[in-house]
Amino acid sequence: MSQVVWAGVAARLGETRLAMADSQGQCLARADHLEALVPEVEHLCVACTRERQAEMESWLAQLPGSMVVWTTSWPDAALAGAFTGQPGLLLTTEHWTMYDGCACKDGPEEICQALAMVREASHRTLSIANGEGGLEWLCREGLRLLEEVSNSSRHPLELALRPHQGPRQGLDLMRERAYAVRSALQDLADYPGPEPASLAVLAKGARRLSDLLRTIVARVSLSSPARAAWLDGQLEGPLWEAMDNEFRRYLPHLRWQSPESPPEIGCIRLIQGALKELERKALDPRRPPIPAQPVAGRRSIDADAWRQLSRMPRR
Repeated sequence: MSQVVWAGVAARLGETRLAMADSQGQCLARADHLEALVPEVEHLCVACTRERQAEMESWLAQLPGSMVVWTTSWPDAALAGAFTGQPGLLLTTEHWTMYDGCACKDGPEEICQALAMVREASHRTLSIANGEGGLEWLCREGLRLLEEVSNSSRHPLELALRPHQGPRQGLDLMRERAYAVRSALQDLADYPGPEPASLAVLAKGARRLSDLLRTIVARVSLSSPARAAWLDGQLEGPLWEAMDNEFRRYLPHLRWQSPESPPEIGCIRLIQGALKELERKALDPRRPPIPAQPVAGRRSIDADAWRQLSRMPRR
């Protein structure tokens, strides 16, 4: 039986994902909590957003001192998993984060954003976030439809959405309601007819996402056609059809696919690239001898690790 030697952790607000793999990068186990990490792990790569930074630092301080810990950003881990080191655009519509407030609104509070991330061939990562088009925004827009049918207790919108109305405190409850409203909107859009107001909300969300992607695409260098993936859903159903209509019209050079792997697997792929780069340096006769395996401690994933990953056979 293969032995776990590598592990990847991808952590953002409300979400923890752990994967463990053997020395060939073959995933052996996954979990949604950090306690599942086994002590045999030799290399660990951690990617987290700022909301989880302090928590992850505290957890890392308790790990065995013999472990090599690699660090990278959450967008880099997500991109590495989605495209195995190749350039591409990745979209997530369920990126929960803390809003710190502004002049017209107090904070902090949990919000959900749409986050667009791009990895260029030059190994530069750029990301842009916007609330409109994200899961929470879609939930609010859907519940707003109830104002249009307040005098009809048997209207499909009333029956499907009214149970989800009302304040929800806490990230878990907010997320649960947002999923339920999105599912209801998609069911209504498939409703015999279909229900036009639900279709209009999905189309409005798709336009907001298209605006976000056009903004980031204008700032980066991508080949044509370019890889693109949606991290949070299947490329089917009424919501995706609305998104696909917008993307085909305004971003025809993007070729959409399902992500090859999730962010925690992206962390493991980046470990592979980093170790491959160390092997290359160890074999370079122009360099002084260096160990092919790093000593225990903290290291950052760099562009050399990405270059090695991009040259590896794709799974």
